[in-house]
Amino acid sequence: SFVGYAEQIGLNVKKSAVLARGHATVCKLRPGSKQESIVGALSLALATHLWQSKSPNSMKEALICMGKFMSSTFYPGVSRNTQCYSCPETVVSPLRWRISLARILDVCVNNSQVGDLTQVWTKWVKTLKLQLPGIVTQYCFEADCARIDGLQSPKGYASMAVLDTLGTATRRDIPAIRITTIHQAKGETLDAVLLVSSADNKGNSGGHWRAWLKGSGDGEHARFAYVGSSRPKRLLAWAIPTPSNSDLQTLKKLGFKPATIHPTQST
Repeated sequence: SFVGYAEQIGLNVKKSAVLARGHATVCKLRPGSKQESIVGALSLALATHLWQSKSPNSMKEALICMGKFMSSTFYPGVSRNTQCYSCPETVVSPLRWRISLARILDVCVNNSQVGDLTQVWTKWVKTLKLQLPGIVTQYCFEADCARIDGLQSPKGYASMAVLDTLGTATRRDIPAIRITTIHQAKGETLDAVLLVSSADNKGNSGGHWRAWLKGSGDGEHARFAYVGSSRPKRLLAWAIPTPSNSDLQTLKKLGFKPATIHPTQST
């Protein structure tokens, strides 16, 4: 809704951003944000799809998904560093691991069979068992590629097209917009900004919008909100949990106009 409105009034989405105080909120907003619950072949499918998009945010999520798939499939029983794209401890260099993941994804995307996510799951998994060992051994020679034989279609998906099972990550109607922290956007001038509040005000280090309006203490939360809110030249929106009537009055006094974006949410 934010991107659509920005485009409607003639703003450049590529010069706009979605900002949040904390990394946890940012990660939830990015494509493939549910990747922590995705395992096996589904993780590889999502990684391949996100890599095809070529947007920085999506490609980072693709590396996370690919690292998870590679380590769990080809390095069984080996401890892995989740902070470094699930790099197995047997791989000496996390940088080498990340580069290998990117190269494997490049090959997968450009392979006419592996990169074709319009196939049904049973056919795609069969293709993976034939093609993937050769691709992986080019860049991860210590990987146990015999493990690919145990790869299966996700339960209930066997006769479905792979692309149709990847959820919101496959939506083509969502334009690429940068999603990052307030800190990363410091000093920038943008056309439009959507500043996203966290869900509540408990333990979020000032990520909830009410904390942005408080000048008590050292005023750190208000300063962060000021930095985020002063980035755009043309359009500023705050995305917040459903407000009470009192909250709405407070926000209207600040100059905001409520806009319904979902039956149960407002901004």
